[in-house]
Amino acid sequence: MSLLFTSLLITDHTRFDNCISSRPILRREDVFSSVYLWRNFVQQQVAWSTNYAIFTNVLEDNQIYFTYITNNQELIPQIIEEVKTYCQEKELPCQFFGIPTEDLVYFQDQQITFDRDHSDYIYESAVLANLTGKKFHGKRNFITRFTSTYRSEVRPYTPKDDWAILELYHTWIMQNEGDHIYSEMEQLQEAIRFRQELQLDITVLYVDEHLIGFSFIDISHSMALTLFEKCNINFVGAYQYINQIEAQKLVGRCPHLNREDDWGLPSLRQSKLSYYPALILEKYYIVIK
Repeated sequence: MSLLFTSLLITDHTRFDNCISSRPILRREDVFSSVYLWRNFVQQQVAWSTNYAIFTNVLEDNQIYFTYITNNQELIPQIIEEVKTYCQEKELPCQFFGIPTEDLVYFQDQQITFDRDHSDYIYESAVLANLTGKKFHGKRNFITRFTSTYRSEVRPYTPKDDWAILELYHTWIMQNEGDHIYSEMEQLQEAIRFRQELQLDITVLYVDEHLIGFSFIDISHSMALTLFEKCNINFVGAYQYINQIEAQKLVGRCPHLNREDDWGLPSLRQSKLSYYPALILEKYYIVIK
């Protein structure tokens, strides 16, 4: 029977997680909150099975690509065959994205392309929390400068922060105009709306009663995932400070933190590499011949 694709719903969270492997390091594509929040951006659809799910996504080149989640890697050949059959029926190119290195063995003799721009940065939470050693000297200096210059306060999130979060996002957009960024307003608004259902930890940073930074982190697995992190760049050291605060909250709870990819943006790549990731989780595009 041909694959039947439907929309991903907020109520699919448990169903999604039941299809996730027990691997300690997860791709962004393995975390429900990220997949759900970006579903409209990539025109996503999902086909469910007992131990796996297959997703269609429209990427930057306006072509349809497939990816999957499964709690049993032995099912990957079956997944590939189902996608091939579907593509033949629909006269579509059979192509996958977001495929991790360990799954490449199931795609032998196919056209495989390394996707550096969408490979995930994985960090050890304890390392980001402590920032010890010479290589983090600059980060510690920025944090000291921030804490000694401003009367800052990290507060527990409340719904009263929602308007200030959205206002800061508008400010961030204007400050970064021309940096090839795209609007995440829809995703941010849904993250606020479904924060409890998605099990998000929200950090808000204030200076003199003004919100100047926020972050949203998924903590539903042993590996955390940063979904949003924005600061007013006029407050030097704010990014370094909130980054450390996030990590300190994860120590003892989530040993690893996935800070997603860099979209191929040179400034973002430089920033993420400067925190010395424990691992860059490599992903691949694959075209089935």
